[in-house]
Amino acid sequence: LLEAFVVVGDLSKKNKTLLFVGTKPSIRDIIEESASKINQPFMSDRWIGGLLTNFSIIRKRMDYFEGLKRDKISGDLEKKYKKKEIVVISKELERLEHNFRGVVALRKIPDALFIIDPKEEITALREAQKVNIPVIAVVSTDIDPTGITHIIPANDSARTSISYILNRIVEAWNENKNISPNEK
Repeated sequence: LLEAFVVVGDLSKKNKTLLFVGTKPSIRDIIEESASKINQPFMSDRWIGGLLTNFSIIRKRMDYFEGLKRDKISGDLEKKYKKKEIVVISKELERLEHNFRGVVALRKIPDALFIIDPKEEITALREAQKVNIPVIAVVSTDIDPTGITHIIPANDSARTSISYILNRIVEAWNENKNISPNEK
């Protein structure tokens, strides 16, 4: 855990991106809250296949989503399309919101991943390994830690355990945010 604090603090000092990944229904709100506290992206509903290995294509889809969202807010959808088309676009907007809401701000591949339960998030772990992104993970005893850069041995199913770890990670991020790289 202390090693993870150092890594997270280093990412914070260098203004890097840490993507939080945890899609278990019991921890979604904790993941979202923790990532939001430090203004970092998160995946809490489902992992989007190819997010890391095919980022440029996924980014185009996110840009499309942002454009639709802007058009809806500005009222341009009503000007461009008929009622039936607007209903179809609205359903697509909901689906895209569900998929991209936590990562829409990503403009490049994240610098590191923080995964809760790599057994559950095996696709995210494999993609991170393919593109050589360091992975910090909360790992229970039933998981093979191969490929995980920084292991935090803990119960990855207990809300209290995960909440404690994420709160400490957020503290480590915030403590190092105000320190310049030349200090310390």
